[in-house]
Amino acid sequence: LGALYLEINIVVAVAWVTFVAVVRLGRHGRISQRAWLAAGRLTLVVALLAALLAGLLPTPKPYNAAEDFWRRPAPTFAADGPSSTRPLPVTAILATNAPGGYHWSVWIWMVLGAAAAGRLGALGIGVFNLRRLLARSTVWRRTGRLTIRVTPDLAVPFSLRAWRSAIVVLPEAMVAQPADLRIALRHEGQHHRHGDGRWTIALEALLILLPLNPFAALWRRRLSHLQEFACDEALIGR
Repeated sequence: LGALYLEINIVVAVAWVTFVAVVRLGRHGRISQRAWLAAGRLTLVVALLAALLAGLLPTPKPYNAAEDFWRRPAPTFAADGPSSTRPLPVTAILATNAPGGYHWSVWIWMVLGAAAAGRLGALGIGVFNLRRLLARSTVWRRTGRLTIRVTPDLAVPFSLRAWRSAIVVLPEAMVAQPADLRIALRHEGQHHRHGDGRWTIALEALLILLPLNPFAALWRRRLSHLQEFACDEALIGR
């Protein structure tokens, strides 16, 4: 499990570096922001699937002399004193020397768990504040699975994806400005057409899974920017 987790962290970083390099090479071309968004999402998904398959599928492990040497019992450390003939493995020695007598890997998992809990707590606070905002808003229009709500507590419109519905939240003052209202509705509608709400949830889950990996945060920021650019590009194209 530890090796699989490490592979996931590595491939996320490699996929990020590869995607950024490709974007820089092709920035002078006529590639749309929607295409870059799709390419970025595909790169991340393929990288994660490759890491999972490589870690879960049984593969024959080549013999490693150095690894075999370090896994052998340490002949200079005895369990019952110098006269004992029962040597301790290297892992037991590391565990004994680690703080609290735990193996060093236990401490790593504890740090990762604490970081993930912190991310999850921050996400929970954000969801709580969002629910409060929605509770204070009023339904302006409802069309199929799309619900448009207005609130005086908002300065910038945004959209979100619920379980089986899409929600667009607008500033109350924007309702009296038809031109701005039309642009905002088209922009937020593009987010739902592109599936941005689902991807926002997926990227938050990736941050919780890899709380100490800076490349996970870089992926979220880059894809979020591409989502906005793709929506603006779609509106300009109209």
